[in-house]
Amino acid sequence: MPLVSMKSILIVEDDLINFRVASKIFTKCGDLDVKRIENIEEIIKNTQR
Repeated sequence: MPLVSMKSILIVEDDLINFRVASKIFTKCGDLDVKRIENIEEIIKNTQR
């Protein structure tokens, strides 16, 4: 049985409607796990751990 690896994409978007549209596009393009962050400070904080 082949090992399946799900790829992730991170969308930095403060508008929920824009995120939902982008999320639908990316999930239709492939088997992607879509995550949302509203601002760049959250990314910086999470990567400094």
